[in-house]
Amino acid sequence: MRKGFKFCDGRAVYECVNSPERCLWYAAPYWYVGPNKDLGKAQGWLCCKDDAPCPEHVRAKWRVGVGHQMIDAPEINCIPVGAIHVMVAGDTPNSLNSDKLGEFIRQVGRAINNRPVYSQVR
Repeated sequence: MRKGFKFCDGRAVYECVNSPERCLWYAAPYWYVGPNKDLGKAQGWLCCKDDAPCPEHVRAKWRVGVGHQMIDAPEINCIPVGAIHVMVAGDTPNSLNSDKLGEFIRQVGRAINNRPVYSQVR
């Protein structure tokens, strides 16, 4: 589950629903799965070298840690579960287009240039 407005290297951070002490984050050029205490570090139990904007768009192979080395885990995939929402929030200069800010939901099965498409929730 997305962890509020927490970001690492310009990408959202995700928290494990059943184990909130675990999370998923991006530290260029890898996505990592690891403990919260390592959030933002270039280390984790699993990793994947891919600069995808969100983890479900990762196409490279994931790797899993065994001792001090990482081995390929070709069966690992990051897939979206349920609806994915994003919030565009903040102050615009002179409140320009501030009515365009708000909550957006990903359109399932729709992509442009291999990137997800979102619609504003009204």
